[in-house]
Amino acid sequence: MSWVDFISMIKDILMALSALTVAGVAVWGLNSWRRELKGRADYDLARRILRSGYKVRDAIAYFRIRWIDASEFPDGGPTIERLESGQTNLLFVYSNRWNKLMEAVREFLVDGLEVEVLWGARAYEPIKKLHETIRIDLKSALERLLAATPRSTGEENFEKASERFHGEGNRSDYISQEIDKAIKSIEENAREFLRK
Repeated sequence: MSWVDFISMIKDILMALSALTVAGVAVWGLNSWRRELKGRADYDLARRILRSGYKVRDAIAYFRIRWIDASEFPDGGPTIERLESGQTNLLFVYSNRWNKLMEAVREFLVDGLEVEVLWGARAYEPIKKLHETIRIDLKSALERLLAATPRSTGEENFEKASERFHGEGNRSDYISQEIDKAIKSIEENAREFLRK
C-alpha cells in the first residue's frame, strides 16, 4: 500500500466521521428544538388554564354575590310595589349573570380539552370536577333559590335556599369548597409546567 492510497483511505475515514458528526449534531439539535417547543406549549397552556380557571372562579363569585345593583334589572330595578307583589325579575338578573359565567366556562373547557390532550386524564379531572360543580350543584342551588320565595316556602326555607346559593361568606359551604379544591388542583398541575 502506497502513501497515496493510505492518505486517500484516511481522507475517506475522516469524511465519514465528519458526516456522522454532522448527522449527530442535527439529531441533537432537532431533539432540543422539539423539547423547547413542547416546553413552550406546556408553559403557554399552563398560563391559559390558570387564567381561564381564575376567570371562572371570579365569574362564580360574581354570580353568587347577594348584592344586586339596580342596573342589573331590565327596567331600572325593583320598586316597593314590585317587591310587595313579588315581581323582582330575579330570573332576568341571574340569567344575565349565568350567561357571563358560561362565557368564562366555555373558554375554560376549550383550554381544558387541550390539558387532557397534552397532560392526560389525571390533569383533566379537576377541570371536569369544577364543570360538574357549576353544572349540577350551582345550577340546582340557583333553581332552588328562584323557586323559593318567602311567601311560597316560608322565611326559613327561603333563607336556607339563599345560603346554599350565595354561600355563607366564609367559603365554608359545599359549593365554595368544591370550587376552591378544583382550582387548587388546577394550580398544582399548571405550576409544574410553569417552573420548567
